[in-house]
Formats: sequence, C-alpha cells, structure tokens
Amino acid sequence: MSGVLCDRKVPPRVKGKTHRTVVQPAMLYVMEAVPQSIRDTKKLEVAEMKMCRWALGHTLKDHVRNEYIKERMGIVSIGVRCKESRLRWFGHVKRRDEVYVGRRVMDMRLPGRRKRGRPKLRWRDCVRRDLDSIGAKEEDTLDRRTWRARTAAATPQNSGISYEAAARAEKKSMQMSNVILANCMANISGSDQETGKPEK
Repeated sequence: MSGVLCDRKVPPRVKGKTHRTVVQPAMLYVMEAVPQSIRDTKKLEVAEMKMCRWALGHTLKDHVRNEYIKERMGIVSIGVRCKESRLRWFGHVKRRDEVYVGRRVMDMRLPGRRKRGRPKLRWRDCVRRDLDSIGAKEEDTLDRRTWRARTAAATPQNSGISYEAAARAEKKSMQMSNVILANCMANISGSDQETGKPEK
C-alpha cells in the first residue's frame, strides 16, 4: 500500500480510493460500538489528515487547507464515517428481535443513580447526538430504506470546491513556498559573505 501512496506518479484520486478502501476501514474497525467523544473524533481526524498530507507530499508549512486535500483525494472526514457507521449499526440492532442479546443490552436500564460529577459518555448519548445532527428519530430505523436514506445524509458530499480551484490553491502555495525558500537562501548566503569579509 505504501508503494501506491508514496508514488508521485499515482494520481490523487487513486490514492483517495486506496485510502477509502484500505485505510478508513482499518481505522473504523469496531468504532461503531464505541462511545466516541468529540476529542477522540478530533484525534482520528488529525491522524487521517497527517496520512493524507504525507500521501500528497504536503506539510503544514505549505499552508494547504484540509478541504483542498480531501477534495483532491475525493474523500470525506473519518469523523463523518464514524457517525455513518454508528447510525447504521444502531438501525441494524433496532430492527432485530427483542430476544436478540444486542437489542436487550441496548434497551437495558440499570437500577440506581449515577455518580456525582460529570457523567461518563455513553454509546447511547453518541447515537442521540448523531440523530439530532441529521434530524432523524428512532422510529425511522424500522423502515430499512428510510434509514439507509437517513444514514446517507450523515455522509455529505465534499465541500463543493472544484478540482481546478484546489489545483490553483496548491500551485499558489508552492509558489509562495519557493519564494520563501529563495529569500531564506539569499539571506543565508548574504550572511556568509559578510562573515567571510576580513576586518579593517
């Protein structure tokens, strides 16, 4: 896989397809059943963008926006994929029989009161937050077609930035980087010449 992602001759769209079919499924393994906080989602997104920048040969010093990189590769954020997989799994469990162990555990209400302080994040809280974000209800899970349409709404299209705009932005950033590098080299060479002059 590294031979594809590291090769500059491979088009960005092919790298993006490799990222969607290999990298993202590996990062999403069992994540649909994990109570994921916003902080954990940000960590996953940062790790993903590091890999995408590395695949396209960019660094943070190039000042290329994340939206342009995702547009060039044709991918969506790993946080969006997590929400989609979590909602898909939630609908799958809700449509099962009531004797199914996953359904029984999900609908279980433990006796007693929760401890003092901020309560721990539960998986059900994440699902409720995802449902509010797409404007869906738990009753929508009973119809599989309706729920598939709802979960598809959790994966929006890319930011609407065209490939040409992304290419122009990348070219501009590379030109700025070359200018900065040339100025730094000129300053270094000038300082070396000044230090090499004999004192009068």
